[in-house]
Amino acid sequence: MKRGRKSSAELAVITPLSAARPSPPGGLTNQQAAVWREVVQRLPADWFPRETHKLLAEYCRAATRAAFIGAEIDRYEPEWIKAEGGIDRLAKLTATLDRHVRMMTALARALRITNQSRLRPETAARRAEEMGADYRPPWLPE
Repeated sequence: MKRGRKSSAELAVITPLSAARPSPPGGLTNQQAAVWREVVQRLPADWFPRETHKLLAEYCRAATRAAFIGAEIDRYEPEWIKAEGGIDRLAKLTATLDRHVRMMTALARALRITNQSRLRPETAARRAEEMGADYRPPWLPE
C-alpha cells in the first residue's frame, strides 16, 4: 500500500462496488428458489447481506407453503364441509395458512422488504395524495 496523500489521478479513478445479487442457497426447492430470485431482483443488489440469507430462505419456504395451503383451501368444495371431519379439516388448513402468513409477515418486516418497513406514514400519505382524487384503494367498492 502506498504511503502518503493520493494524487489527483488516483482520486479520479472510480472503483465500482461489487454488489452481486445473492443466489438462492442449496436446499431450496425450485419454487422456493423462484421466490428468492423474485424478491432479490426487486430490491437493490446490496439489500441482502450474508447474515440475512437464512431469514430470506425461511421467508421463501413460508411463502411457498402458504401458496400451497391457500391452493388447497381454494379447492375445498362447500359440500365437503358436510362430510365427517370436513369442517375440522378446513379449520386446520385455515389455521395453518394463518401461521404461515404471520411468519411471512414477521420475516418480511425483519428483512425490511415490506412497504410498511420502508415508508414512513407521512410519505405514504403524500404518495397517495400525489396519485390524485381519482385514486380509489382496491379494497373499496366502486
